[in-house]
Amino acid sequence: MANFKAWKAYMLYLIDKLVDEHELTGPFLDAGCGTGEVSIHFAQKGWKGTAVDFSEDVAAATARQLSQFPNVTVRHGDLFQIDLPPAATVFLMDVVEHVKEDEEFIRQIARHVEPGGHVVITVPVNPTEWRWDDDFYGHYRRYRRSDFRVMLERSGFKVVSEWDCSFPLFWLMRRLYTLLFPRPEMGVSTPEERTKISTRQSAWEYSRLSHWIDAIFSATRLYLVHYPFRKRQWGCELLLVARREPSN
Repeated sequence: MANFKAWKAYMLYLIDKLVDEHELTGPFLDAGCGTGEVSIHFAQKGWKGTAVDFSEDVAAATARQLSQFPNVTVRHGDLFQIDLPPAATVFLMDVVEHVKEDEEFIRQIARHVEPGGHVVITVPVNPTEWRWDDDFYGHYRRYRRSDFRVMLERSGFKVVSEWDCSFPLFWLMRRLYTLLFPRPEMGVSTPEERTKISTRQSAWEYSRLSHWIDAIFSATRLYLVHYPFRKRQWGCELLLVARREPSN
């Protein structure tokens, strides 16, 4: 998920709205779980599920965070080399843009979704929004919304909701931040290496400015000003829900 506390809180708020709207249920699979915010959020709601991450260190840290929730299992390794039962809901939070062969990845994900089940996905969108933080996080691409929708449909999914989760304030903040602050040196060159590091290290942490803005947004819930704009799709991050068609 986005490495910014207020943005994380807003994303979970939106996900809860979509879960209610589409009556999503467990068991869930949190694929590429990172530090586990989504798994923790739904574990607290009593959902059963599995969280998987390719980084052993990250998976171990997430397992410690979830140790009080026996209803959620944390696994480390290649998602497609682990024996997992199909899930009713699969979460892919800021994952697909890190995968070089993205369409094959989505096809493989479909095998982990029950027929009639759903995927909840966040991805960076709008190629004109490419900034240095995309390089920092190890992104291969920013998507055009229409292209991403078509890729899902070719993989057996039907998109049922598309919401923007960045406009206006987070979109504006990112624009200003990447303009005013130089790209930090990471000491690694490939997207795979940058992905591993950025799981634990945020581009937003390189300025005190981000800390006090984050504190203000979180304390006042100012981020909720975004909600009326969720269907405008003017920002840089897309949240969508897609259903796996029963015939696939």
